[in-house]
Amino acid sequence: MEWLQATAMFFSKVYPLLVLLTLLSVLGPMHHDTSISAAMAQPSADDEFLPDVIEGMELGMAYGEARALIDQEIWIPRTYPPLDYVSTAVQQMQDLGYEEVRDCAGTGLGLCRMEFIEREGLILVIIVTTSEAEPKVWDWSLE
Repeated sequence: MEWLQATAMFFSKVYPLLVLLTLLSVLGPMHHDTSISAAMAQPSADDEFLPDVIEGMELGMAYGEARALIDQEIWIPRTYPPLDYVSTAVQQMQDLGYEEVRDCAGTGLGLCRMEFIEREGLILVIIVTTSEAEPKVWDWSLE
């Protein structure tokens, strides 16, 4: 029984770190300080490092509005084969019609990675936060 308690205590301490490391590897490099704090409840106003690929897209805007700005003749949603299981956050994004959702964090700001691809293989990654009623643009990059 002590072994079971020790194992449970170990995973209760290590699991959050594993989740964070997994999230960072899925979301890729971020352009903003991503430390969890009250100050980070809003996206950074400093968009100096954000690529200017979607005219009119701004940090903090509703993702539905940002998505409508994307030229569908250039950028198509990058989709993946269906999985047997997806997280609740991913399922919610798919239910909203966002087929480009790659993955979501299940905690904190509820960050989700959305991907679009153009014919040359360039990938537009948009990170949205789902901690509010409507997903909001948190960050974006090109890969």
